[in-house]
Amino acid sequence: MSEPRPTVVVTRKLPSAIEAELKDRFGAELNGSDTPMDAAAMKAAVARAVAEVERAWGHIDILVNNAGVAAGARVDALEEQVWDDNFDTNTKGTFLMAQAVAPVMKRQGSGRIINAA
Repeated sequence: MSEPRPTVVVTRKLPSAIEAELKDRFGAELNGSDTPMDAAAMKAAVARAVAEVERAWGHIDILVNNAGVAAGARVDALEEQVWDDNFDTNTKGTFLMAQAVAPVMKRQGSGRIINAA
């Protein structure tokens, strides 16, 4: 009897090769969200992505927040938009994802949130 394969739902700000790596390394069933995670409408995009996952699979067992960017410059040369993009991705996105899945995990009576940087 084989072990069950994980179902992984990937949301992302920018396209990446992570889906192929997860499939190749773990045999995971991958389902990419068609909801882009952009800063301008981040809260609504997160809510839609979480609702899609809950509707499709009925549960969310683990959230892994692993987004991060590190664009920058010396503080006297750093543009505010670069700072805002970094903060939105590294801090606000992590917060909003955790905030959105917490009620789902509470209803289920279980769940884990892992924040990585």
